[in-house]
Amino acid sequence: MHNGKNVIGICTAELERPFHAKLVQRVVKELTDGRNYVLVFSSDSDLYKRSESDEGDAAIYDLPNYDIVDAILLFSMTIRSRKNVMEIVNRARAEDVPVISVDMEIEGCYNVIYNTEEAFERIVRHVVEYHGMREINFMSGIEGDEVSEQRLNIFKQVLDDNDILFEEDRVGYGEFWEGPTFEAMKEFMHPSKVPPEAIICANDSMAVAVCDYLSEMDVRVPDEILVTGIDGIDEGKLHFPAITTAVRDEVNDAKKIVDLIKRVVSGQNISHHLHLGYHMQLSQSCGCQKHQIFDQVRLLRKLNSEKSLRIADIRRYADMEGMILKKESLDEVIDVVAGLMPENSFICMNDDLDVGMNNNKHRYRINPFTSKLKTVVKIDGNVQQCDCYLEKMIPELGKDMASDMPVLMLPIHFEEKVVGYLGIWQMGACQINMVSILHFLRGLDHSLGYKLSE
Repeated sequence: MHNGKNVIGICTAELERPFHAKLVQRVVKELTDGRNYVLVFSSDSDLYKRSESDEGDAAIYDLPNYDIVDAILLFSMTIRSRKNVMEIVNRARAEDVPVISVDMEIEGCYNVIYNTEEAFERIVRHVVEYHGMREINFMSGIEGDEVSEQRLNIFKQVLDDNDILFEEDRVGYGEFWEGPTFEAMKEFMHPSKVPPEAIICANDSMAVAVCDYLSEMDVRVPDEILVTGIDGIDEGKLHFPAITTAVRDEVNDAKKIVDLIKRVVSGQNISHHLHLGYHMQLSQSCGCQKHQIFDQVRLLRKLNSEKSLRIADIRRYADMEGMILKKESLDEVIDVVAGLMPENSFICMNDDLDVGMNNNKHRYRINPFTSKLKTVVKIDGNVQQCDCYLEKMIPELGKDMASDMPVLMLPIHFEEKVVGYLGIWQMGACQINMVSILHFLRGLDHSLGYKLSE
């Protein structure tokens, strides 16, 4: 506990993805009720590649002090390394801290399971049984991936139930994003092959890419080919045609997840499984909705504003990198960083770092953080320096803010070399521009990494 409040640690990745960030924001908002203290530990990477950079990112999950944490909410599917997921779980278990795993069933944890398979089956049946399609292609995710294989098996089963022969060459692997999807579409639409009547995709990002590819080929969706996705991302809703998909209810789901956390922390004897569902959202890409109504002027204004902000961020943090590279001491570097770090934030750096010392002590899994850290705190424009102790995680200068506000913490590292971490007090419960934060972090990572190893 902390100041008489339950301490809830949230371990996640992919906060730059609005689809996921919305649920996390809702959960944080529900937990911020005066009785809980929320710490969010997030990496810049999903850790899928297991590269040296991923190792540095994963150090953030070493940060929680389980002596004061009362429960861990783990968004397991956002961290795409099973090894790192289980390390979080095992560390918590060793300290008798309960873990609530979202979207991945883990033995010994409380599990929040989204029944995406049921929603995906409804979508496939809608295409086959309602629209009467027979020549159907499936754009899967990553070959061999658990989710991809589950959805492929559902696809096969629905075809079999409707006496449609499954053809292996009607399956492509878009790896859940645009580039590989375009390559798979070249095979689907090769002149030597019978074109599909419908393409069912294992997520909305691939469905958007499929529609864009077909549009470039002057193939009309849905008049000539139906397309569907699943997960309900904003890009799918705002796309033309809007994507037929399945979506989750972030508001009510967050309430149910937080209710589970509170029951777990209070020691109630409850079920280890909470099942949540998706609901199908029929739209233009399958032909069930003819018109999509939204404020195009407001949307364009928003997109232009976001673009301008991103360009400004890129320029600002490129300038920061240049200034850091010219500095001769760590104190001079800290002065530059303090001027550009986010408002209401802090940066904790290992206290044995220095410019030019080629520090190699703090590699992944070998004491990534020192017990005492040099810290810069910026609150309402005022910058102060102090020491922060690892066991507390939050600098003493921010204790008044931290008692009322959730804190988001992200790693600072260059490849596998861990420098420290950035903390942000989440004003308004997680209303943070993650894209801007990541621009800042990447600029800081690269320039510090160079200075510390020159």
